[in-house]
Amino acid sequence: MKIASIIFLLIGLIALGVFAFIKFKAGNVEDKKNLESVIDKQCNKFIADGNSYGLVIGVIKNNKTYLKGYGTVKKGANILPDSSTIFELASTSKLFTTSTLQLLADNGKLKLDDKIQAILAEKVKLP
Repeated sequence: MKIASIIFLLIGLIALGVFAFIKFKAGNVEDKKNLESVIDKQCNKFIADGNSYGLVIGVIKNNKTYLKGYGTVKKGANILPDSSTIFELASTSKLFTTSTLQLLADNGKLKLDDKIQAILAEKVKLP
């Protein structure tokens, strides 16, 4: 019985050590200062593979917003999408949209029954 207890204790300590190491590594990832090039590579590959004509990626870092467009707004056009490009929402993006909406509502930035045009103001004119 003593041997089994010691074995279980050792396994528990090893598991705890592995967990602590993973948690430490996850919070201390080296910043290689190459986020833009990594995003560029992935987005260009995504478009080259025929997954989309164009897309816009936004990153928020240190309270600054960075936006960059890739591809085109429609097949055959040579117009780079930007922050004012309107995209059709697919199933996955609906999840992100509703999550963002809920976070904004929870933080008091908007109410769930606010009108879209009031939120967008002059930035986008809806029909």
